[in-house]
Amino acid sequence: MKTYQSLLLTIGAILILIGVVTWWHYTEFQKDISKINQTGFTFPEINLETENQETETFKEFIVPDGDFKITYPESWQKVEQSFESLDSENAKTLFYAIKTNIKNSEMAWLIVQKINYGEEKNLEKIVEEIKNSSSSQQIETEIQILENKENSILFKITQKQGAYSTAGEEKIILTENNIYSVLIFSLSSSWNSFQEEAKKILDSAQPLLK
Repeated sequence: MKTYQSLLLTIGAILILIGVVTWWHYTEFQKDISKINQTGFTFPEINLETENQETETFKEFIVPDGDFKITYPESWQKVEQSFESLDSENAKTLFYAIKTNIKNSEMAWLIVQKINYGEEKNLEKIVEEIKNSSSSQQIETEIQILENKENSILFKITQKQGAYSTAGEEKIILTENNIYSVLIFSLSSSWNSFQEEAKKILDSAQPLLK
């Protein structure tokens, strides 16, 4: 029971951190973090069986435009609801999933977004926009580029606001007509538990020929 109570405390922290994460992309996002619960967000039922599977199975998510996909372990549970309240002119949320580690009272998020910065297609400049939007909201942000290719960029991002600190990795991919972001993050204290699995998911992110 003690472990489960600790997990609930982590869930409460993550509810606050949802607001922090949205600021990474949404330059127009001005909502107070304390109002996150008003979005009607509910967590999916946690499936304890996925933590005990010896052989991991995988699922695939293909974006509605059909030009991008990721593969993720089944233990990442998709959140089946709309997140329009977190969207803006800069980003549209397409996919949310969470991974829980009951034993260690840890949780991580997987988020896929379609992002739009007008005519800007330079991925390094888009990363800079993300950092600047965070700074404008008084969020301490550190970004480290891990991989920079012609049509994709991968970076580590850590953020801190008040008592809460997050760590994660994000990959931005340019397709023929769109730009997509795949973000995986957790509380900084939990990131080492999810980093290896996050790498596999980010490596699976790829454009599709239509």
